[in-house]
Amino acid sequence: MQILVFRHGEAEYTLGNDCDRELTQRGRLQLAANISAKKPLLTGADLLLSSPYIRAVQSAREVNGQLSRPLTISERDWLVPSAVASESIVFLDDLVGQKQSQSVVIITHLPFVAAFIECLCGLASGTVHMGTGSLAVIDASVIAAGCGDLREIVHAS
Repeated sequence: MQILVFRHGEAEYTLGNDCDRELTQRGRLQLAANISAKKPLLTGADLLLSSPYIRAVQSAREVNGQLSRPLTISERDWLVPSAVASESIVFLDDLVGQKQSQSVVIITHLPFVAAFIECLCGLASGTVHMGTGSLAVIDASVIAAGCGDLREIVHAS
């Protein structure tokens, strides 16, 4: 199975509610560059998961617009910035099993995104760095802590 993990694109700065922050034009361009660079991987996706925060949902829409067949964006509370990586891996395993997915795209946030990748791939805490719009490509025959293989991280410019 392939897991493609995006950190949302750059979002506006505001003192308002964090969940309501929207993507900036630069954020959309960051995503477009990585979507274009990895389009062959993305076209095989059969499940698209997003944090319910506005900037993540907008990022998911950007990704979805480039898929050969658009998917339903499934918003999940276990992808918010404060989510616990080990718990989210269990949720992901359950969901993938139900849907019989082979390729999943996930859009989420810091600090969760780094912790999730580190936990899934058995990497030391603090080793994964994901700027806005970055994409991690992970292979996993089993979805469980320490069972993923981080193939690459593509950073947005």
